[in-house]
Amino acid sequence: MKKYIFLLIVNVLFNCSKEKINQTEKLPTSKSVNTVTDFYSFKNIIPESDFAYDIKITDINFKSVPKVFEITKEKYGITKNEDGLLLSISFDITNPYDREMNTPFPNYFEITAPEFESLDKFIYGKSCRCHINNSFSITDNNKKPLSEFSKYTDASIGRQLLVNFKAKETKHLIINFEEPFPKTINEVTLIGFNKHFRVEKDYYNLTDEEKEIFLADKNLSYGLKINVKEKKIVDLLEF
Repeated sequence: MKKYIFLLIVNVLFNCSKEKINQTEKLPTSKSVNTVTDFYSFKNIIPESDFAYDIKITDINFKSVPKVFEITKEKYGITKNEDGLLLSISFDITNPYDREMNTPFPNYFEITAPEFESLDKFIYGKSCRCHINNSFSITDNNKKPLSEFSKYTDASIGRQLLVNFKAKETKHLIINFEEPFPKTINEVTLIGFNKHFRVEKDYYNLTDEEKEIFLADKNLSYGLKINVKEKKIVDLLEF
């Protein structure tokens, strides 16, 4: 009987430990701890190809929106109006190749923060297992919307948005998020670029181990954590 009770306790402890590990695996983890990375410059992988365009984030800005939230911080507390912030991200995207290309364009972005969970109009995103704001528009530096200089492919499945780039051309674009979040939030994370931070190498000259690492990094979903007060990218998260 004592042996049975001992085995039962061991089994319970093992399952609890396993559950904690599984829960931890679902949370975003920092990649910058063991990797020296320029958070502002990276490669954006073109899907289903060996091409990668150069991305450089040039500006991070927050616009104040007065008293858009009604916040009650404690039970039976007084509801107070609170200001919100709208995030905009400016970036350059460059075709590094010596030929003109119609390129599948990164056209889905979202921001997340733990505090979004308690807010209306912020939905749950299954891919990141977090609450997100994905209401945004993309314009060029002349405020021309993305729809005016892009076109969709005719494919019924796997439809892609294409943007034409001349050889070595750089386009300056701005992502404008359209749903404010409370100004009391200290950090938000931007998800959307198909980022690749490793040094470009000829894939076919890599060892089997290097190929495995390359492909694992290439297929990860990344988030750039932004310090709101400093308007600065402070970390790179894996989802």
